[in-house]
Amino acid sequence: MNRTIAHSAMVATPRGELKGRWASIRSAATRFLATPASPLPFGVLRIGLGLLLIAQTLAVAPNLFDFYGSLGLIQAPVVDAIVWPLTPRLSWVIAALSPLGFDEPAVIRLAFVFHLLSAMAFLLGWRTRVAAVCLWITNLTLMTTAAPHTYGFDMFVKIALFYCMFAPIGSALSFDVIAGRTSGAASSGARLSLRVLQAHLAVVYAATGIEKASGIQWWNGEALWRTWMRADLGTIDFSWVAWTPWIAAIGCWTTLVLEIGYAIFIWPKRTRTWWALAIVALHVGIVLTLGLVAFACIMIVLTFSAWLVPYEPRSLRAARQSGFTVAYDGSCRVCRSVVGLALAVGRCGFTPVGRSHGRRIPALAGLLDLDAMRTVTRDGRISAGADAFFSMWAHVFGWPWLQKLARLSPVRAGYSLFAKHRRSFGCRSGCARRNGVEIMIRRDVFGQTRADRPANPTSALW
Repeated sequence: MNRTIAHSAMVATPRGELKGRWASIRSAATRFLATPASPLPFGVLRIGLGLLLIAQTLAVAPNLFDFYGSLGLIQAPVVDAIVWPLTPRLSWVIAALSPLGFDEPAVIRLAFVFHLLSAMAFLLGWRTRVAAVCLWITNLTLMTTAAPHTYGFDMFVKIALFYCMFAPIGSALSFDVIAGRTSGAASSGARLSLRVLQAHLAVVYAATGIEKASGIQWWNGEALWRTWMRADLGTIDFSWVAWTPWIAAIGCWTTLVLEIGYAIFIWPKRTRTWWALAIVALHVGIVLTLGLVAFACIMIVLTFSAWLVPYEPRSLRAARQSGFTVAYDGSCRVCRSVVGLALAVGRCGFTPVGRSHGRRIPALAGLLDLDAMRTVTRDGRISAGADAFFSMWAHVFGWPWLQKLARLSPVRAGYSLFAKHRRSFGCRSGCARRNGVEIMIRRDVFGQTRADRPANPTSALW
């Protein structure tokens, strides 16, 4: 009998250990992929991508028909022969609208204007999901039509726009947040989308570095030497490198280390920031020496938004430990968005209070109507209006000099004008009525749902 018990214990222990290890792996995977994260990186990505697309659109506008016309630099039949058969192109749109009396130049202009408007809506975060889908379609159509003229910039823009159709790009730094159409709270979707983008960048850089390392030119420096000597790329005279070839060799080795090491050293927190900054510096060097501005900018935007923008949400408990309190008008969508942004991007947290200020903040006891933002420091010092606004930003970034901006007369006048008319933004779709009393239904800056009845229905402060 003792042998049976011992044998059962020997069998049960490995099974128990295996089950515990599997539970640990599953918990780690859940934390890595599904823990709520801030959507701020995608707000930064959307703005950077929107600015680049608008700049590209305006740069192409003077030569529109040379790139996209059937009788341009490369005619439509040639383009149709070299692109995938099912990818959309302007010739399809021209054929569809020609029975309605639209000629080719009119269709090209119409498609181009629609692309530009979609990029502007995308940049501002207005109806962001629809704008992202429209922008991806128009960009793919224009890219296919001008396929012989595209290069790395267009490829990465297409990839980024595809991700933007599914990621929460409108949940930060957008008019959708101000209008109450989406919440800026942390979400599991933001974490998963960010991990996909990060993994894609890691694979791209590692694959590029490994492919470069497979040839001798990136080991002896010849790759950089040939690039610097190209008349269509070189912006600086590097002919003197012929007498110091080791400079080109070191440049090639550094590129290989940064690109291959990207997939390894970009993940740990200790090396992440430095490696991302090194990649940014690499692309800045590409701009200065090769003049590939658009390509370098899209790679900088992708790396910066994926790795250098903070995405870990700050807990309410950690925010309260700072001893800094911000009292704001919780019924104002702009106020909530600005305070939420400061809480997300700042290095130092604070306690946001958007309602019942006199009851929840002892230093403001007896305050019935909040006519302007207030901040209260740990030692009880109170600031109001523009002083409070810049005091909040000075606190979150740790830059005391920001408070001096509140002394400027135009700044104080602008803040006073907004504070006076802030309620014109109204409750609109964020309000409901219960027993004849208006009630605000919203999410606060921490993503917690609230439905609050005002003590004074005419005041509408939360």
